[in-house]
Amino acid sequence: WPHNRAGDEPEAEDDELDGDVPGIEPEIVFVYLYIELMGRRSNVILVDERETVMDSLKRVTPKMSRVRPVWPSATFALPPERGGFDPRSIDRTQVEQMLGEQPAGGSFRKLLIDRVRGFSPVMADEVVHRLAGYDALRNGDVDAGAAVRAIQTLVEPLETGKWSPMLYRDQDGVLIGYSAVPCESLAARGIASPATSMSDAVSAWQHTELAVAGRHDGRRNRLLARIRERRDAVNGRIRSIEKQQASVQEAERYRRWGETIYAHLWEIEQRQTVLEADGMTIPLDPRRPAKDVAAEYFETYRRMQRGTGAVESQLDEAKAELDYLDQIETMALLASSFQEVESVLSEWEAYAGPERGAPQKKRKQAPDRIRPVTDRDGNQIYIGRTGPQNDRVTFDIAGPDDWWLHARGVPGSHVIVRGNGREPSEEALERAAALAGWYSKSRTSGKVEVDIARRHDVRKIKGAGPGMVTYRNEYTVLVSPADESSLQSR
Repeated sequence: WPHNRAGDEPEAEDDELDGDVPGIEPEIVFVYLYIELMGRRSNVILVDERETVMDSLKRVTPKMSRVRPVWPSATFALPPERGGFDPRSIDRTQVEQMLGEQPAGGSFRKLLIDRVRGFSPVMADEVVHRLAGYDALRNGDVDAGAAVRAIQTLVEPLETGKWSPMLYRDQDGVLIGYSAVPCESLAARGIASPATSMSDAVSAWQHTELAVAGRHDGRRNRLLARIRERRDAVNGRIRSIEKQQASVQEAERYRRWGETIYAHLWEIEQRQTVLEADGMTIPLDPRRPAKDVAAEYFETYRRMQRGTGAVESQLDEAKAELDYLDQIETMALLASSFQEVESVLSEWEAYAGPERGAPQKKRKQAPDRIRPVTDRDGNQIYIGRTGPQNDRVTFDIAGPDDWWLHARGVPGSHVIVRGNGREPSEEALERAAALAGWYSKSRTSGKVEVDIARRHDVRKIKGAGPGMVTYRNEYTVLVSPADESSLQSR
């Protein structure tokens, strides 16, 4: 990279002058451009021959990182090497070693990411898929020899240079992924097709991400509008039912009137128009006997009472629907990916039907993969991201003695903690509680109450929407909402 280090240069009087400046000998020097692809810590750094940082896209001051500051005039240092095994030469002994160092109930996917150099979540997904399909694979269930073969087969193109870039699309033709080699885990979610080159695959993905991001927000906003429209209708129905309830409660007045008239028959005179008794003013019909007026009041009471049961039932149903609408709205707001929005949309359409004017087409349901996250103690934590997923993690995945967590009094995800062969510690449950607060309507609150109960104390509400439950024997903790990264904190 040519760079002129001369001192003061005379100003060029000719705008077209682009050659050497007379009297100044140009010096050719080399600079180095480091591109570091490290997720959220990715950076592009320009370094001179003396290994001094000239500048970077992201400046990291000593206050931000004492280990590796990256800013002008700092001495450049390569990122610290990640320990772990080389996937190109990994053998059975090394796999058995890393399995032996971790709990048997821990996630093998996470172990691959942590201990095999260069292994991304997508690569770990592929190895797990080749070994066990869609199931979450625990360390204790891994065949070390099969794992070695799966890893070495996946990284073989690193040695041979025989890459086979692929694109993967869903049933609507939307790009859902790409890879440098054929991946069974991605192919199981959509239709695989070859890409002309890896550059073309990456370019196609970038264009899709931009398009999908816009469509993602648009679909979410339309979904939220439909939910809120339905909620307005339910609130209107509740107001109407409460008016009916008020008229039913008024029936008690007619019963008291009838009873009071009977109690005072002996003192009511003929053609009397009003009875003043027991603090009440009761209308009478001067043309009729008082006992007939009392009988009419009793009949009015019985007629109005007949609607009491129906009104109470209708009110309970409407309030339960309102709770469910609050839950599905929260899930839509918390959905952080296109796939999560699509899952909430599928739940909504199963509940309310497709959007008016939308094409009537059957949705191909992607495999319902609820992958656990693992905390630093090896406990597996499952999170429901939709109503049906809440049902599944609570009533299908969780065992009766697993722990169930939910933000208190607000819509949110069901969170299940499954101990790693032993009872989770209170610290582990509090970390999971912070996660339950994060995946709730109270995410932005400084503190949130989270209820913790055994799964066997959780019951599905009969006739209610997916994920609607009652529970007992809970205890409550107050936590600050935190995402999955907090599970590894100490």
